[in-house]
Amino acid sequence: MWNLLALVGLAGVIVAVVALIRGRVRWARIGSRKVAAGVLGGSFLVFVTGAAFAAPAALPQHDLAVAPPSTTNIATASSSSPVPVETSYTPSSAPVGKPVVTAVAPPPPAPTTVASFAPRTRTPVPPSAGLSCTASMSDPHPADYATTDVLVHTGRAGASVTATAHYKTTDTTHSAQASGNGDADITFHISRATPGFTVYVDIAVTAQGETTFCSTFFTPRCTSPGKFPCTEMDDPHRSYTPTGRNSVDSG
Repeated sequence: MWNLLALVGLAGVIVAVVALIRGRVRWARIGSRKVAAGVLGGSFLVFVTGAAFAAPAALPQHDLAVAPPSTTNIATASSSSPVPVETSYTPSSAPVGKPVVTAVAPPPPAPTTVASFAPRTRTPVPPSAGLSCTASMSDPHPADYATTDVLVHTGRAGASVTATAHYKTTDTTHSAQASGNGDADITFHISRATPGFTVYVDIAVTAQGETTFCSTFFTPRCTSPGKFPCTEMDDPHRSYTPTGRNSVDSG
């Protein structure tokens, strides 16, 4: 619009100048130099006004001053290092010296993972109530010069087990330690034990300051009647009091 107004004003100036030189221009209805002077003044004013308002739009795009993109460091609250934020300028038809600034929002801060450590706990020691004593013989009637095992269940891994066999003329004691499942196996070698004499075995089980007792027995049998006469037979109903505090658990 302003460009058209400037062209009309320029055309009026040219026609007015011609009328001033020639004295008149009939087709433009300018009959004297006085009228031509008036037309010249009005046309010049129209030309200047149109040219003034049309000047910014007529400027080419490459004449606009565009600042290069810059990087601004913005420190976020959740990070100690600055986060670069790029800003760009977009040229427009606005007057020179007023670039349009577009700000790019910084990315959201990464979530922070806090490592937690559970305190170490020790495996509790089994209570003393778990300690027990149950005994039996692998062979309740072993032959002369054979072996028989005292099988003890303690209910406690690593318990100390002591077994004492009361023969007719002597006492024999052996010890062992319970395995991981709480069992112990103590071997007794039968030499010339009196055939038919019941040998009672007292067992003591100790663990962590606690002790419990139990008993079992075996009766040697005669296998060589010609060499070792089997004349001494034990009374199976003879009384026996175990050395421990628990009742006899025989196998």
